[in-house]
Amino acid sequence: MDKNLRHELFKREKKVFPHEVGLAVIIKNEASYILEWIEYHRLIGVSKFYIFDNDSNDGLDHLLGGYIQRGIVELTKLHGSGRQLEAYNIAIQKSKNSVKWLGVIDADEFIQVMDGEKLSDILEKYKHVGMLVGWSIFGSDGNKHFDNRLVMERFTRHAYDDFIADYKMIFNPRKALRFVNPHYVQMLGSVIDEQGNRIYSYPYITNIEVKPSSKKIIRINHYYTKSLSEFCEKSKRGYADMPDDQGLRKQRSMIDFQRHDRNEVLDKSMLKYTFKVKENILFYNHENGLKDFSLRK
Repeated sequence: MDKNLRHELFKREKKVFPHEVGLAVIIKNEASYILEWIEYHRLIGVSKFYIFDNDSNDGLDHLLGGYIQRGIVELTKLHGSGRQLEAYNIAIQKSKNSVKWLGVIDADEFIQVMDGEKLSDILEKYKHVGMLVGWSIFGSDGNKHFDNRLVMERFTRHAYDDFIADYKMIFNPRKALRFVNPHYVQMLGSVIDEQGNRIYSYPYITNIEVKPSSKKIIRINHYYTKSLSEFCEKSKRGYADMPDDQGLRKQRSMIDFQRHDRNEVLDKSMLKYTFKVKENILFYNHENGLKDFSLRK
């Protein structure tokens, strides 16, 4: 990149934005989960959501109408397979003048600030352009089937912290160049983990020297499997970052389920949010006449 352009990008940084923290996600037929995902993240300080609808047919537009009217959600339609990276790079452009920090995660991932602070409070403590946040993998908790409760209620067991070295990023979108994979953005400036360690490139889990991340300050709860039946439904959707191969989407296998169905540690720390999340979903449904998306009991 031209040195003068790089210098301009660093200089051109305003201090006040309409939203402190935004999240971007691409989803396909996940309306059953999205209200919980939105309302939980609003509790920890996220106020803007860039949602990319990848050919859903489960009433997502109708469900999100109230958020869209209030400017909380910006919904973008993307058709076809393998559109994940494209969606994420669009999110960078959409968010540059609207949010101070942008996180890009999936609908089965919940950012948790471990001491209960707002997400923006954590990010402001680090004078860097991006932070890698480590996964904590939650298992099925022995559940075979979907039931009508919140995800954070149903799944309260996760793997030991030394299982899997994988991350997602929260970053300054004005310093972002492009996503190089669904977990990592090429940035103008330094990227760190929660311990302040400088990250120079994505720590791929296939590298034997990679160590699992520290998760004492902030983590991403990845509800990878949910119940067995939900995993099978997820498998049919394929991978959002992989295009169809002659009309067939690559599917996750039962080996993936068995590998990620980790339930060693009982962890009820997310339960403190459930009452308020349910209350907010109930209010949203009532306000927008969403009887078909009633509150989970």
